[in-house]
Order: sequence, then C-alpha cells, then structure tokens
Amino acid sequence: YKAHNVDKQTCPWSDHKPVTIGNDVWIANGALVLPGVRIGNGAIVGGRSVVTKDVPPYAVVGGNPARVLRYRFDEITIKRLLNVEWWSYATWDLTDNQFHDVPTFLSKLEDKIAAGKITRYSPQAFTNKDMPTS
Repeated sequence: YKAHNVDKQTCPWSDHKPVTIGNDVWIANGALVLPGVRIGNGAIVGGRSVVTKDVPPYAVVGGNPARVLRYRFDEITIKRLLNVEWWSYATWDLTDNQFHDVPTFLSKLEDKIAAGKITRYSPQAFTNKDMPTS
C-alpha cells in the first residue's frame, strides 16, 4: 500500500488525509469515516454512523455525527490493554488465555511478558511482487 501511487487526475479525492484504524477495531456495515479521522485501538463503530472526528480507544460510537455512546471497559482495563498491546503477539502464544475474562487474560499475559516467556510477533512483510503469477 505504501508504495502504491495514485493518479490524482482520475482520483481527485486522493489528496485527503488517510484514515487511521487501530488494532482490534470493528466497523459495522454502512459506516462512513471521513478523511483524516483516527479510530483508536479496540473501538467499535456502529452501523450507518458518520464518523467526523477521532474515536478514542475502546469507545463505542454511533450516530450522525458519531458520538461516544459508552466504553467497552473501565478506564483501568483500557490502560492495561493499551499498555500490553496484546495484538502484537502471535495467536498461538495466547491460546492458554481466557479471552472472555479480560482481567484474567491481562494478568496472565502481563506475567508472561514480565517473565520473558513471550515475545512480540513480527510477520514477514511481502508485496504483490512476491505473489505467484500463475
């Protein structure tokens, strides 16, 4: 994507600032996110919402214009989730965690990180040139 060049004469909207979407974000069907908006990690955007300004991490937004309806977790849990950056680890390193119990999940992951039993996963990057042609 970064190396993709856009012809500005055929795509005049290409001058707009890009939308930035964090990790663990769900955007429902029909939502419109305006150029330059940043959607924080863990956010949820309701269906047919019009997002005109930045969305905080782990916020649930909806409406036209979209506004924060609530947060998915309490402030302390949100800080822990953002600090641990759980999405930076391989899924196979997270299989022993209880995802439905977020405080337990965070405690186990924080312990693994502190003990050096888990490292961040960095997948190999590839481009369209790396794809088979036949």
